[in-house]
Amino acid sequence: MSYDIVTPDDALSSLVEDRTQSSSIHTDRTQESPPPAETGLAEIVDEDLDETENRFRLTSPAPPLEFLKREEKSKRSERRRKYERVLKWKTVTVEEVRRKKKKERKIILNEVSGRAYGGELTFIMGSSGAGKTTLLNVLTGRNKAGLKSTGHISMNGRRLNPTEMKQLSAYIQQEDVFIASQTVSEVLNFAVKMRSPDRLSKRERESLVESMLTSFGLTECANTRIGSVKVKGISRGEKKRLTIACELVSWFLGMVYLRVPIHRDHLLGIKGVIFGTLQMNNILYMMPSLISILHLIYPIIFFFIIYFMTGLPVTTIGMSTFLTMCIAMSMIITSLSHAVVSLCGNVTVSLTVAPLISVPVMVFGGFLITVDAVPWYYKPLSYVSWYHYAFEAIMIAFFKDHGPIAGCQKVNPLLDFECSTGLKLITDQDFHVDNFWLDFVAVGGILVFWKVFGLACFVWRIKERV
Repeated sequence: MSYDIVTPDDALSSLVEDRTQSSSIHTDRTQESPPPAETGLAEIVDEDLDETENRFRLTSPAPPLEFLKREEKSKRSERRRKYERVLKWKTVTVEEVRRKKKKERKIILNEVSGRAYGGELTFIMGSSGAGKTTLLNVLTGRNKAGLKSTGHISMNGRRLNPTEMKQLSAYIQQEDVFIASQTVSEVLNFAVKMRSPDRLSKRERESLVESMLTSFGLTECANTRIGSVKVKGISRGEKKRLTIACELVSWFLGMVYLRVPIHRDHLLGIKGVIFGTLQMNNILYMMPSLISILHLIYPIIFFFIIYFMTGLPVTTIGMSTFLTMCIAMSMIITSLSHAVVSLCGNVTVSLTVAPLISVPVMVFGGFLITVDAVPWYYKPLSYVSWYHYAFEAIMIAFFKDHGPIAGCQKVNPLLDFECSTGLKLITDQDFHVDNFWLDFVAVGGILVFWKVFGLACFVWRIKERV
């Protein structure tokens, strides 16, 4: 292996000669025969990128001022073949479409090309406003509102869409946004809890947080508050490392979405999701129902989002019952709102009166307190609660035919009790399996009552004004 000693003056003169030769080569190429639209342009871009890298390495000062030529180039090409991922972007152009004058366009990036290799640190340098952040946004498919971009972005020769790019990369924003009163360990704990699957135990999450603190050099400031402009906290460098750690949590975990079997620890969450969905279908649409007729569409959209997001058991009878009760809850609260508005004659007063009716029946609906535990003088509220009947019907539909539930402990270890089943869960909730169809009748009856009562109040209000 031989080395050529090059002085800065020689490097500068060779750089000028290379530029002159490359410009003449491009001129001759253009005059002889223009390349095809796509293949020729791609070859020119690759040649320009190789030439730029060679110039940068030749003109960059090194401690011994020794520059490798052929050997270094062959080593780089051999090393790049070992990399798993090579990100390339060719002729990326970004235009900003201004809202005031739609015909007026501002070019932010004009046919920018480049590539980044895995295992290397690539810098994008430029003056303020040159478009560095815009290029990163285009490459990662983020913050593209009001921008029109063209060009080719590929990973290992395969074109990527924004969704695939987000899965393969982590984007660290310029601004570090944290809650000033939280400590570093609290921020990482929250990030791990939000991005980790349920199958991870508490000890595994804590171990992951400790490894992240060690990997990013944040162990000494783990219990230090983030701080703000007025409150002293961690340094800017530590804050930036914390931002990177939070973004890379999903990489350490290998995010996996899966459906797990029903466990004892999940029962309270499942019941809370069911009852909370019924509650939201009452509260969310109490206000819009006064002036909107879309109260049948919103529960359906809300149902499908919640159902598959929370991993509820997928059964035909369970899904149909849950969806029917969600629609019925929305219709009941709509009818209640119409009745209260017609009776009060004032929207402001009706918004105060309606919760006085809906909140008590929600409290005694069977989730916050079981029916048998309700004092005798509050029993009538349970019997007129539409929450109670809807909740009972959904629980029966989900757990009537469910077998033993894993993880349920015996009530008394001295007795030979079997592990709880779905039927035992329904009984413990003070619900009765035989009331399944009766619950539908009760919900329908309550709906008809509020419809008729609202119509009567409306007719009375019209006659009173006339």
